[in-house]
Amino acid sequence: MSATATATAPTAPVVATVDVAKIEKAILKTSHPAANIFPMMSDDEFGNLVFSIRRNGFDAAKPILRKGDEIVDGRNREKAVQVINAEIDAHNAATGEKLPHVKAVYKECKLDDPSILEETVKDNFTRRQMSSSQKAAVAVKAEILSTAYGRKKEMGDEGKRVKGDIAELVAQQAGTNHVYIYKVKKLKQLGRNDLIESIIKGELTVMQAMKAVAEVGDGEGNEGDNKPAPDAILDGLKQEVSAEFKEIFETRGGFKLAVKALKEAKDQCNILIASAGGTILAERQQEANRLLSDLGRLIRDSEPHAVCPHCDGLGHEPGKKKEICRVCKGATFVSKPQYDRYAKDGVEEPVAEAPKTGAEDLAEPAAPKKAKAKAKAKTATDNDGFPATFQSDEELAASKKGEPVPE
Repeated sequence: MSATATATAPTAPVVATVDVAKIEKAILKTSHPAANIFPMMSDDEFGNLVFSIRRNGFDAAKPILRKGDEIVDGRNREKAVQVINAEIDAHNAATGEKLPHVKAVYKECKLDDPSILEETVKDNFTRRQMSSSQKAAVAVKAEILSTAYGRKKEMGDEGKRVKGDIAELVAQQAGTNHVYIYKVKKLKQLGRNDLIESIIKGELTVMQAMKAVAEVGDGEGNEGDNKPAPDAILDGLKQEVSAEFKEIFETRGGFKLAVKALKEAKDQCNILIASAGGTILAERQQEANRLLSDLGRLIRDSEPHAVCPHCDGLGHEPGKKKEICRVCKGATFVSKPQYDRYAKDGVEEPVAEAPKTGAEDLAEPAAPKKAKAKAKAKTATDNDGFPATFQSDEELAASKKGEPVPE
């Protein structure tokens, strides 16, 4: 037993299964609302805590804080003690032994409710490894609770007292951003508390939750926030865009037409290849089809999909007007691949440079001066002027080594 422990748990085998879920439910009902903003430990973490208390006893240096009958801090330790004691009761009943209970140590919290909220949020942000999405969801729940307490709590750093939107202030201190705050509030307005809880538990990111709302509606048969007007301009998420973005998203139809035209061009190319005059073109069938396919993919993956979820269409980093947004690169909108990457983990991964499509080879033959320049780069292109990107693997490897390109 450690020096600070008050009791140890039995080492004899447990003979009954304890209803852990029931114990947790009872603890949550008797916990302070500020404590219940945060999720309980995962099963693995809780198992380690139970093992530690069984082995070493309850650490009196870390008492469970209570305000009256409510647990302010230490819900998981209280749960662990109750689970262990239930196991002891089962063991004693089955064996006739009289092993003692593990006794928790309690301390009374003298702070008022708003102060408890502030300290709980700060303490948990310090102790826990939380994503920006989780912090944003917690910030919104903290704001709701603060409003219920009847006043905005002053929160600031280094003695500088700042009044304002508590969710924004929590976000600033925690390292998340106002865009996530806005989107979590939107989920709250839609009544999707289930998604907010999933965010806090780390099961979803904010962007994944918003995508779920866009795909399945608000849970009550409605698509998104409101049914769009018949003449509304929609983004790739089927949500109506605001007036300042209409000009951007009106071009979505043009992107689709371009992709369709390239598909038709590919079909026509194959018809020509099969014709009597398509012998020469047939020799380059693979490269030609790849060229048109890649160009179509490039256009499709460049189509405006949604207002940038990171900067909320501002074009600059949240709170940093002089820094271009790292996700949309100042465009104010993102393509579907960009959106999907961001929705996956909340950060934009480095985007690989798009392959050269050789679109210029679809145009009329180049002027003699350009043709001469191409001839000098024989190791980088094939004999028909198609970029090396569209050569076969064997041809590409040879061109990289500076060797003659196989015919």
